[in-house]
Amino acid sequence: MKNYPNRKWGTLKYCLECKKTWEIGTDGGILFYTHLPTYGLERKTCKGCNNLSTESYEKQKTGSNHE
Repeated sequence: MKNYPNRKWGTLKYCLECKKTWEIGTDGGILFYTHLPTYGLERKTCKGCNNLSTESYEKQKTGSNHE
């Protein structure tokens, strides 16, 4: 079997930024896992890293160094 779309781990993704396996939980929060294998998982930046990238980009764009 090449892919397992109907299996439990079908919702798991791997973030290339923070190097963690993650999924969106039933309450809408992000669940991170550091002990799971990443082979075959979709590579997608998690919301946490995506927000950091957006904030960093906005600071560079406006030239602001303040929090």
